[in-house]
Amino acid sequence: MRSVGIIAEFNPLHRGHQQLMTWAKEVAQADVVVIALSGNLVQRGEISFVDVAAKTEWALNSGADLVLLQPIWASLQATDNFAKHGIDTLRLAQVDSYAFGSEFGNAQMFTHVARLVNNYQKELDQLFHSIQDERLGYAQKMAQAYLELERHVGKIVNNESSLVEFLTHPNSQLGLAYEKWNQKSKQPLNLHVLRRNNSHHGNDLIQTPASGSDLRRLFQSDNSYNLIKEYPILNWVSDYQLKLLEEFGRIDTTTFWPLLKYTLMITEPDELETYYGVNEGIAPRLIRMAHEASSYEDWLNLVHHKRVTRQRIKRMSMSILFHLKKSDMKYQAHHAEHPRQVLGFTANGQKYLKELNAKQLVTNYQLRPHLLPIDWRVDGLIQDWFAHTGRYKRLNHPIRK
Repeated sequence: MRSVGIIAEFNPLHRGHQQLMTWAKEVAQADVVVIALSGNLVQRGEISFVDVAAKTEWALNSGADLVLLQPIWASLQATDNFAKHGIDTLRLAQVDSYAFGSEFGNAQMFTHVARLVNNYQKELDQLFHSIQDERLGYAQKMAQAYLELERHVGKIVNNESSLVEFLTHPNSQLGLAYEKWNQKSKQPLNLHVLRRNNSHHGNDLIQTPASGSDLRRLFQSDNSYNLIKEYPILNWVSDYQLKLLEEFGRIDTTTFWPLLKYTLMITEPDELETYYGVNEGIAPRLIRMAHEASSYEDWLNLVHHKRVTRQRIKRMSMSILFHLKKSDMKYQAHHAEHPRQVLGFTANGQKYLKELNAKQLVTNYQLRPHLLPIDWRVDGLIQDWFAHTGRYKRLNHPIRK
Protein backbone atom coordinates (compact mmCIF):
# COMPACT_ATOMS: atom_id res chain seq x y z
CA MET A 1 0.00 0.00 0.00
CA ARG A 2 1.35 3.44 -0.95
CA SER A 3 1.18 6.13 1.73
CA VAL A 4 1.56 9.88 2.10
CA GLY A 5 2.21 11.64 5.40
CA ILE A 6 1.22 15.03 6.82
CA ILE A 7 2.58 16.64 10.02
CA ALA A 8 -0.24 18.57 11.68
CA GLU A 9 -1.71 20.12 14.80
CA PHE A 10 -5.34 20.54 13.61
CA ASN A 11 -5.81 23.25 16.21
CA PRO A 12 -8.61 23.17 15.15
CA LEU A 13 -9.04 21.27 11.88
CA HIS A 14 -10.69 23.26 9.07
CA ARG A 15 -11.59 22.88 5.39
CA GLY A 16 -8.07 23.75 4.27
CA HIS A 17 -6.70 20.73 6.16
CA GLN A 18 -9.34 18.52 4.60
CA GLN A 19 -8.47 19.76 1.11
CA LEU A 20 -4.78 19.16 1.77
CA MET A 21 -5.44 15.53 2.74
CA THR A 22 -7.60 14.96 -0.34
CA TRP A 23 -5.07 16.58 -2.66
CA ALA A 24 -2.07 14.81 -1.10
CA LYS A 25 -3.70 11.39 -1.50
CA GLU A 26 -4.46 12.12 -5.14
CA VAL A 27 -1.15 13.67 -6.19
CA ALA A 28 0.90 10.99 -4.36
CA GLN A 29 -1.33 8.24 -5.77
CA ALA A 30 -1.53 6.95 -2.21
CA ASP A 31 -3.81 4.36 -0.67
CA VAL A 32 -3.35 5.73 2.85
CA VAL A 33 -3.02 9.20 4.42
CA VAL A 34 -0.94 9.14 7.63
CA ILE A 35 -1.12 12.06 10.08
CA ALA A 36 1.59 12.85 12.66
CA LEU A 37 -0.63 14.78 15.08
CA SER A 38 0.35 16.97 18.04
CA GLY A 39 -1.59 16.08 21.19
CA ASN A 40 -2.79 18.25 24.08
CA LEU A 41 0.31 20.50 24.07
CA VAL A 42 1.14 22.23 20.80
CA GLN A 43 4.20 23.79 19.22
CA ARG A 44 3.41 27.41 20.07
CA GLY A 45 3.49 26.56 23.79
CA GLU A 46 -0.23 26.26 24.50
CA ILE A 47 -2.77 23.70 25.56
CA SER A 48 -4.52 22.54 22.40
CA PHE A 49 -7.76 24.39 21.65
CA VAL A 50 -9.57 21.03 21.42
CA ASP A 51 -8.49 17.74 22.90
CA VAL A 52 -6.64 15.02 21.04
CA ALA A 53 -9.72 12.76 20.86
CA ALA A 54 -11.72 15.40 18.98
CA LYS A 55 -8.81 16.19 16.66
CA THR A 56 -8.32 12.51 15.86
CA GLU A 57 -12.01 11.95 15.13
CA TRP A 58 -12.14 15.02 12.90
CA ALA A 59 -9.04 13.86 11.02
CA LEU A 60 -10.50 10.41 10.38
CA ASN A 61 -13.76 11.98 9.18
CA SER A 62 -11.86 14.33 6.85
CA GLY A 63 -9.66 11.95 4.88
CA ALA A 64 -7.01 10.56 7.24
CA ASP A 65 -6.55 6.79 7.44
CA LEU A 66 -4.01 6.52 10.26
CA VAL A 67 -3.35 9.09 13.02
CA LEU A 68 -0.20 8.88 15.14
CA LEU A 69 0.60 10.95 18.22
CA GLN A 70 3.45 13.40 18.16
CA PRO A 71 4.66 12.99 21.78
CA ILE A 72 5.17 16.11 23.88
CA TRP A 73 8.95 15.90 23.46
CA ALA A 74 8.26 16.12 19.70
CA SER A 75 5.44 18.69 19.64
CA LEU A 76 6.59 21.21 22.27
CA GLN A 77 9.61 22.31 20.24
CA ALA A 78 10.97 25.21 18.25
CA THR A 79 10.65 24.92 14.47
CA ASP A 80 13.77 22.90 13.70
CA ASN A 81 13.26 20.17 16.30
CA PHE A 82 9.50 20.10 15.71
CA ALA A 83 10.18 19.39 12.03
CA LYS A 84 12.83 16.76 12.74
CA HIS A 85 10.59 14.74 15.07
CA GLY A 86 7.66 15.03 12.68
CA ILE A 87 9.74 13.56 9.85
CA ASP A 88 10.94 10.83 12.24
CA THR A 89 7.32 9.91 13.01
CA LEU A 90 6.45 9.63 9.33
CA ARG A 91 9.51 7.44 8.82
CA LEU A 92 8.37 5.08 11.57
CA ALA A 93 5.11 4.80 9.63
CA GLN A 94 7.18 4.01 6.51
CA VAL A 95 5.39 6.55 4.31
CA ASP A 96 6.53 6.99 0.70
CA SER A 97 6.03 10.77 0.54
CA TYR A 98 4.87 13.73 2.59
CA ALA A 99 2.95 16.93 1.89
CA PHE A 100 2.23 20.37 3.28
CA GLY A 101 0.62 23.61 2.15
CA SER A 102 2.46 26.85 1.46
CA GLU A 103 1.48 30.38 0.45
CA PHE A 104 4.88 30.81 -1.20
CA GLY A 105 7.07 28.50 -3.22
CA ASN A 106 6.77 25.03 -4.66
CA ALA A 107 8.40 21.67 -4.02
CA GLN A 108 11.38 22.54 -6.21
CA MET A 109 12.06 25.76 -4.29
CA PHE A 110 11.82 24.05 -0.89
CA THR A 111 14.10 21.25 -2.06
CA HIS A 112 16.66 23.68 -3.49
CA VAL A 113 16.85 25.93 -0.41
CA ALA A 114 16.97 22.94 1.97
CA ARG A 115 19.86 21.48 -0.01
CA LEU A 116 21.60 24.85 0.17
CA VAL A 117 21.23 24.91 3.96
CA ASN A 118 22.48 21.36 4.40
CA ASN A 119 25.49 21.86 2.12
CA TYR A 120 26.51 25.29 3.42
CA GLN A 121 25.32 25.34 7.03
CA LYS A 122 28.62 26.66 8.42
CA GLU A 123 28.82 29.46 5.86
CA LEU A 124 25.16 30.35 6.43
CA ASP A 125 25.68 30.59 10.19
CA GLN A 126 28.69 32.88 9.67
CA LEU A 127 26.72 35.15 7.36
CA PHE A 128 23.81 35.25 9.81
CA HIS A 129 26.03 36.29 12.73
CA SER A 130 27.78 38.91 10.59
CA ILE A 131 24.52 40.88 10.14
CA GLN A 132 24.57 43.59 12.78
CA ASP A 133 21.32 45.41 12.03
CA GLU A 134 19.47 45.32 15.37
CA ARG A 135 16.20 46.37 13.69
CA LEU A 136 15.93 43.01 11.96
CA GLY A 137 14.28 40.01 13.56
CA TYR A 138 15.54 36.45 13.28
CA ALA A 139 13.63 35.66 10.07
CA GLN A 140 14.75 38.85 8.33
CA LYS A 141 18.39 38.29 9.25
CA MET A 142 18.25 34.69 8.06
CA ALA A 143 16.68 35.81 4.77
CA GLN A 144 19.56 38.23 4.21
CA ALA A 145 22.05 35.46 4.95
CA TYR A 146 20.31 33.21 2.40
CA LEU A 147 20.45 35.96 -0.21
CA GLU A 148 24.15 36.53 0.35
CA LEU A 149 24.83 32.81 0.09
CA GLU A 150 22.73 32.59 -3.08
CA ARG A 151 24.94 35.21 -4.75
CA HIS A 152 27.83 32.78 -4.44
CA VAL A 153 26.12 29.52 -5.43
CA GLY A 154 23.37 30.53 -7.87
CA LYS A 155 19.98 32.19 -7.89
CA ILE A 156 16.69 30.56 -6.92
CA VAL A 157 14.55 33.37 -8.30
CA ASN A 158 15.30 36.58 -10.15
CA ASN A 159 13.14 38.66 -7.83
CA GLU A 160 14.97 38.96 -4.49
CA SER A 161 11.97 40.52 -2.76
CA SER A 162 9.96 37.37 -3.58
CA LEU A 163 12.69 35.24 -2.04
CA VAL A 164 12.69 37.36 1.13
CA GLU A 165 8.90 37.04 1.36
CA PHE A 166 9.24 33.28 0.91
CA LEU A 167 11.98 32.93 3.52
CA THR A 168 10.33 35.12 6.16
CA HIS A 169 6.90 33.49 6.06
CA PRO A 170 6.35 31.15 9.07
CA ASN A 171 4.92 28.32 6.96
CA SER A 172 7.90 28.52 4.59
CA GLN A 173 10.32 28.31 7.52
CA LEU A 174 8.54 25.21 8.82
CA GLY A 175 8.44 23.64 5.37
CA LEU A 176 12.15 24.28 4.89
CA ALA A 177 12.85 22.64 8.23
CA TYR A 178 10.84 19.57 7.18
CA GLU A 179 12.71 19.24 3.90
CA LYS A 180 16.10 19.90 5.49
CA TRP A 181 15.66 16.90 7.81
CA ASN A 182 14.08 14.84 5.07
CA GLN A 183 17.13 15.27 2.85
CA LYS A 184 19.48 14.17 5.62
CA SER A 185 18.11 10.63 5.52
CA LYS A 186 19.50 7.88 3.32
CA GLN A 187 16.22 7.57 1.43
CA PRO A 188 14.43 10.96 1.37
CA LEU A 189 10.65 10.97 1.08
CA ASN A 190 9.07 12.47 -2.01
CA LEU A 191 7.84 16.01 -1.33
CA HIS A 192 4.49 17.45 -2.48
CA VAL A 193 3.69 21.13 -1.83
CA LEU A 194 0.16 22.44 -2.24
CA ARG A 195 -0.10 26.13 -3.04
CA ARG A 196 -2.36 27.96 -0.60
CA ASN A 197 -4.23 31.17 -1.18
CA ASN A 198 -7.22 33.10 0.13
CA SER A 199 -9.09 32.68 -3.13
CA HIS A 200 -9.72 29.67 -5.33
CA HIS A 201 -8.13 30.02 -8.78
CA GLY A 202 -7.50 26.39 -9.70
CA ASN A 203 -7.14 22.84 -8.52
CA ASP A 204 -3.76 23.51 -6.92
CA LEU A 205 -5.04 26.12 -4.47
CA ILE A 206 -6.54 25.63 -1.01
CA GLN A 207 -9.46 27.91 -0.30
CA THR A 208 -8.78 28.97 3.27
CA PRO A 209 -10.67 32.13 4.31
CA ALA A 210 -9.49 31.64 7.91
CA SER A 211 -6.54 30.13 9.70
CA GLY A 212 -6.51 28.06 12.86
CA SER A 213 -5.62 31.16 14.89
CA ASP A 214 -8.61 33.01 13.37
CA LEU A 215 -10.92 30.21 14.46
CA ARG A 216 -9.46 30.09 17.97
CA ARG A 217 -9.98 33.83 18.42
CA LEU A 218 -13.51 33.61 17.08
CA PHE A 219 -14.66 30.82 19.36
CA GLN A 220 -12.85 32.20 22.42
CA SER A 221 -14.63 35.57 22.19
CA ASP A 222 -17.48 36.31 24.57
CA ASN A 223 -19.93 36.93 21.73
CA SER A 224 -18.84 34.06 19.51
CA TYR A 225 -22.44 33.10 18.71
CA ASN A 226 -23.17 36.53 17.22
CA LEU A 227 -19.83 36.70 15.44
CA ILE A 228 -20.42 33.34 13.79
CA LYS A 229 -23.56 34.78 12.18
CA GLU A 230 -21.43 37.46 10.51
CA TYR A 231 -18.92 35.05 8.94
CA PRO A 232 -19.30 32.20 6.42
CA ILE A 233 -18.24 29.84 9.18
CA LEU A 234 -19.33 26.68 7.38
CA ASN A 235 -16.77 27.49 4.68
CA TRP A 236 -14.10 26.89 7.34
CA VAL A 237 -15.40 24.05 9.50
CA SER A 238 -18.08 21.40 9.10
CA ASP A 239 -21.44 21.90 10.77
CA TYR A 240 -20.90 18.96 13.16
CA GLN A 241 -17.78 20.72 14.56
CA LEU A 242 -19.59 23.92 15.49
CA LYS A 243 -21.07 22.88 18.83
CA LEU A 244 -17.88 21.24 20.04
CA LEU A 245 -15.75 24.25 19.04
CA GLU A 246 -18.07 26.56 20.97
CA GLU A 247 -17.82 24.34 24.05
CA PHE A 248 -14.03 24.30 23.93
CA GLY A 249 -13.96 28.03 23.27
CA ARG A 250 -15.60 28.61 26.65
CA ILE A 251 -12.77 26.77 28.43
CA ASP A 252 -10.23 29.24 29.79
CA THR A 253 -6.83 27.65 29.20
CA THR A 254 -5.13 30.36 31.28
CA THR A 255 -6.64 28.99 34.50
CA PHE A 256 -3.18 27.54 35.10
CA TRP A 257 -1.65 31.00 35.72
CA PRO A 258 -1.94 30.99 39.55
CA LEU A 259 -0.16 27.62 39.68
CA LEU A 260 2.54 28.75 37.24
CA LYS A 261 3.08 31.96 39.20
CA TYR A 262 3.31 30.07 42.50
CA THR A 263 5.80 27.61 41.01
CA LEU A 264 7.97 30.43 39.70
CA MET A 265 7.91 32.32 43.01
CA ILE A 266 9.00 29.34 45.14
CA THR A 267 11.63 27.93 42.73
CA GLU A 268 15.30 28.88 42.81
CA PRO A 269 16.91 29.91 39.48
CA ASP A 270 19.25 26.89 39.48
CA GLU A 271 16.33 24.52 39.80
CA LEU A 272 14.31 26.41 37.20
CA GLU A 273 17.12 25.86 34.70
CA THR A 274 16.59 22.10 34.93
CA TYR A 275 13.30 22.51 33.06
CA TYR A 276 13.30 22.03 29.31
CA GLY A 277 13.79 25.21 27.30
CA VAL A 278 14.87 27.34 30.26
CA ASN A 279 18.36 28.24 29.13
CA GLU A 280 21.04 29.63 31.38
CA GLY A 281 20.52 33.26 32.30
CA ILE A 282 16.78 33.69 31.78
CA ALA A 283 15.55 32.01 34.98
CA PRO A 284 15.97 35.10 37.25
CA ARG A 285 13.97 37.18 34.75
CA LEU A 286 11.15 34.62 34.68
CA ILE A 287 10.97 34.69 38.48
CA ARG A 288 11.27 38.45 38.85
CA MET A 289 8.50 39.17 36.34
CA ALA A 290 6.20 36.62 38.01
CA HIS A 291 6.26 38.82 41.12
CA GLU A 292 5.25 41.87 39.06
CA ALA A 293 2.73 40.32 36.65
CA SER A 294 -1.02 40.49 37.22
CA SER A 295 -1.90 37.87 34.59
CA TYR A 296 -0.33 35.32 32.25
CA GLU A 297 -0.45 37.76 29.31
CA ASP A 298 1.10 40.44 31.50
CA TRP A 299 3.92 38.05 32.46
CA LEU A 300 4.57 37.17 28.80
CA ASN A 301 4.80 40.85 27.91
CA LEU A 302 7.16 41.58 30.80
CA VAL A 303 9.50 38.66 30.06
CA HIS A 304 9.51 39.11 26.28
CA HIS A 305 12.36 40.97 24.61
CA LYS A 306 13.98 40.94 21.15
CA ARG A 307 16.17 37.90 21.86
CA VAL A 308 13.40 35.77 23.37
CA THR A 309 10.21 35.26 21.38
CA ARG A 310 6.78 34.95 22.99
CA GLN A 311 6.39 31.42 21.66
CA ARG A 312 9.66 30.39 23.25
CA ILE A 313 8.54 31.84 26.58
CA LYS A 314 5.21 30.02 26.28
CA ARG A 315 7.01 26.73 25.66
CA MET A 316 9.11 27.40 28.77
CA SER A 317 5.93 28.04 30.77
CA MET A 318 4.50 24.65 29.73
CA SER A 319 7.74 22.91 30.72
CA ILE A 320 7.70 24.58 34.15
CA LEU A 321 3.99 24.03 34.68
CA PHE A 322 4.12 20.32 33.84
CA HIS A 323 7.61 19.69 35.30
CA LEU A 324 9.14 18.67 31.98
CA LYS A 325 12.81 18.26 32.83
CA LYS A 326 15.61 18.58 30.29
CA SER A 327 16.88 15.11 31.11
CA ASP A 328 13.51 13.45 30.37
CA MET A 329 12.69 15.41 27.22
CA LYS A 330 16.13 15.13 25.66
CA TYR A 331 16.50 11.43 26.44
CA GLN A 332 13.34 10.55 24.54
CA ALA A 333 13.93 13.09 21.76
CA HIS A 334 17.36 11.65 20.99
CA HIS A 335 15.84 8.25 20.20
CA ALA A 336 14.19 8.55 16.77
CA GLU A 337 12.86 5.00 17.08
CA HIS A 338 10.97 5.79 20.32
CA PRO A 339 7.40 4.37 20.13
CA ARG A 340 4.51 6.43 18.78
CA GLN A 341 0.95 5.97 19.99
CA VAL A 342 -1.71 5.11 17.40
CA LEU A 343 -4.59 7.52 18.04
CA GLY A 344 -6.99 6.18 15.44
CA PHE A 345 -7.45 4.50 12.09
CA THR A 346 -9.97 3.62 9.39
CA ALA A 347 -10.40 0.12 7.99
CA ASN A 348 -7.87 1.08 5.34
CA GLY A 349 -5.49 2.37 8.01
CA GLN A 350 -5.85 -0.83 10.01
CA LYS A 351 -4.96 -2.83 6.91
CA TYR A 352 -1.87 -0.66 6.46
CA LEU A 353 -0.87 -1.15 10.11
CA LYS A 354 -1.07 -4.92 9.73
CA GLU A 355 1.02 -4.73 6.58
CA LEU A 356 3.71 -2.68 8.36
CA ASN A 357 3.80 -4.82 11.51
CA ALA A 358 5.83 -2.00 13.09
CA LYS A 359 6.46 -2.57 16.81
CA GLN A 360 7.11 1.16 17.35
CA LEU A 361 3.46 2.00 16.53
CA VAL A 362 1.60 1.22 19.76
CA THR A 363 -2.10 0.34 19.83
CA ASN A 364 -2.09 -1.26 23.30
CA TYR A 365 -2.79 1.68 25.62
CA GLN A 366 -1.95 -0.34 28.72
CA LEU A 367 1.70 0.15 27.72
CA ARG A 368 1.31 3.92 27.43
CA PRO A 369 2.30 4.91 31.02
CA HIS A 370 5.61 3.13 30.53
CA LEU A 371 6.35 4.00 26.88
CA LEU A 372 5.08 7.61 27.00
CA PRO A 373 5.36 8.63 30.68
CA ILE A 374 5.53 12.39 30.00
CA ASP A 375 2.39 12.39 27.86
CA TRP A 376 0.58 10.19 30.38
CA ARG A 377 1.34 12.62 33.23
CA VAL A 378 0.48 15.78 31.28
CA ASP A 379 -2.78 14.41 29.88
CA GLY A 380 -3.82 13.42 33.41
CA LEU A 381 -3.16 16.90 34.78
CA ILE A 382 -5.03 18.58 31.92
CA GLN A 383 -7.94 16.21 32.43
CA ASP A 384 -8.06 17.10 36.14
CA TRP A 385 -7.92 20.85 35.43
CA PHE A 386 -10.87 20.74 33.07
CA ALA A 387 -12.81 17.88 34.71
CA HIS A 388 -15.79 20.19 35.29
CA THR A 389 -16.12 20.74 31.53
CA GLY A 390 -16.21 17.09 30.53
CA ARG A 391 -13.49 17.80 27.97
CA TYR A 392 -9.81 16.80 27.58
CA LYS A 393 -10.56 13.21 28.53
CA ARG A 394 -7.99 10.47 28.10
CA LEU A 395 -8.27 8.16 25.12
CA ASN A 396 -8.56 4.57 26.39
CA HIS A 397 -8.09 2.96 22.99
CA PRO A 398 -7.56 3.99 19.36
CA ILE A 399 -10.55 5.56 17.61
CA ARG A 400 -11.86 3.33 14.80
CA LYS A 401 -13.79 4.61 11.79
